[in-house]
Amino acid sequence: MKKIILTILVALGQLVFADGDVLAKKRLNIVFIFSDDHSFEAISAYGGRLKDVAPTPNLDRIASEGIRFDNCFVTNALCGPSRAVIQTGKHSHLNGFLENHHVFNGDQQTFPKILQKGGYQTALIGKWHLGSDPQGFDLWNVLPGQGTYYAPEFRTPAGKVEGKPGEYVTEANAAKPIGIVTTINGTPFIVVSTTATVAPNATRIPNGPSICSCHRARLNVSHQRITSRPQAAGPMMAMN
Repeated sequence: MKKIILTILVALGQLVFADGDVLAKKRLNIVFIFSDDHSFEAISAYGGRLKDVAPTPNLDRIASEGIRFDNCFVTNALCGPSRAVIQTGKHSHLNGFLENHHVFNGDQQTFPKILQKGGYQTALIGKWHLGSDPQGFDLWNVLPGQGTYYAPEFRTPAGKVEGKPGEYVTEANAAKPIGIVTTINGTPFIVVSTTATVAPNATRIPNGPSICSCHRARLNVSHQRITSRPQAAGPMMAMN
């Protein structure tokens, strides 16, 4: 993971700081989508067994037009620790966040800080799960802890914002980044969108069947834990 993050930062650094290059004159905008609790098969761009029964055409288009990591691994598959690794490019024993109940030290170097220093506007939306307030972001709206799936509230620099009745967490996590992208003019930006995925073994739709049962009926695929693959398929970055 450290090698991957360093590769990303070197590539981004060339775009941000290169002198006399065409890309330096018009720096690329970046959308970083972090998909929570998905195996690689959940995104059909990776060609898994679900690609025909549960295709993801919008994510596939981002993968095609942006950068897709085909050989991405996590150094710590737990939720919070994996996020700390991505933020810092350091193994868990070096960034200090080894387990979900730990608190991330945001004072250390992270890739959003590097981009921010390079003149980028930076934003973070969605699941954070690191126990501390985000640093290196001009704007952040994050779910408290794991968050809630219906009418989710968000933590912001100004305090908590109550959720909207009837809004689902996936809709909220998608609408906020879109709102940011459509209002930024002239300044290069990075938007980190971290989705919060339904936990199929524990979450139920109010007055309805369990999420897990719905998926089994729709996909006709047994819902089983995949232990031979990383927790996430790997980040995809879209640039324009």
